[in-house]
Amino acid sequence: MKQIYQISAFIILLGLFSGCASFDYSTVRVSDKVKNYKDLTKMNGVYEMCSYAHLVERGVLSRDSSSCGIPWLYFMLLSQEATEKRVQIMREEYRISRNAIRDSITANLIFDDYDSTIEASNQEATEKEAQIVKENYRVGVNVISKDSIEINLIFNDSIIETSILTGKLKRNGLFYPDGKNSFECQGIPYILGGCEHLRYRIGIKKGGGLLVEKAYESAGAFLLWIWSGYGFNITYYYEKIESNSVRRNVE
Repeated sequence: MKQIYQISAFIILLGLFSGCASFDYSTVRVSDKVKNYKDLTKMNGVYEMCSYAHLVERGVLSRDSSSCGIPWLYFMLLSQEATEKRVQIMREEYRISRNAIRDSITANLIFDDYDSTIEASNQEATEKEAQIVKENYRVGVNVISKDSIEINLIFNDSIIETSILTGKLKRNGLFYPDGKNSFECQGIPYILGGCEHLRYRIGIKKGGGLLVEKAYESAGAFLLWIWSGYGFNITYYYEKIESNSVRRNVE
C-alpha cells in the first residue's frame, strides 16, 4: 500500500513539473541578439499601443488585422497588480462612454427595445474606445538597467502613468519580466483539479519593433487517468514610432 502511495505521489509531481507553458524558438530566431545593458537600450523609444501583427510558423510576421483590439502593449508590459488598477480606471471610463451613447440612442428613438439599445451602445462604445486608443495612446520604453525597464503610458504626447518592469535578461537575448508569470492550481491537481500556467518574455525584433511572447497552458485530470488540457503560444509585434526614449519630467 505504501508503494502505491509513493507511485501516486511521483505521478502527481511529474505532472505538476512537466505541465509547463513552453515558448516558441521562433521568437529567439527573429530577435536581435541582446547580451548586455547597452544592447537592451535598443528597446528605448515610443511604440504603437496596438498590435497589428504576430509571428507565425518559422518566425514570419503576419499582418492580419487593422483594428486596435486587445492586447494593448501597455497592459502586456504591466505587472498584474498595476494592470488591475489601470483596468479599473478604463472600465469606469468605458461605463461613462457607454451610458452616454445609450442615452443618445434612446433620445433619438433609434431603438424602442431596451436590450437592443444596450447591445448597440456596448458595440459603439467598444469601437469608440478602440479608436481613441489607436489615435491617442502610445507607450514609452526606457531601459534603466539590464534588470529594470521604465514603461510610460502616453496620451496626446503627455505621460499620464509610469510603471517599472523588473526582470532578467537571459543568454538567449530575451527579457523575462517578473510579476507577469503565474502558476495556479484548483482542487487537488491531477486527481480532482488542474493547474494553469502563464509566462511572458520580451524581445527586440531585427530591424526595430517590440516582440512580446505569451505562453499559456491549462491541464488537469480526474484520478490521474482522464486527462484534459489546453495551451497556446503567440508573439505579438508592436511597431516603434520614435527611437528616442521618453521619461516623465521631474519637477
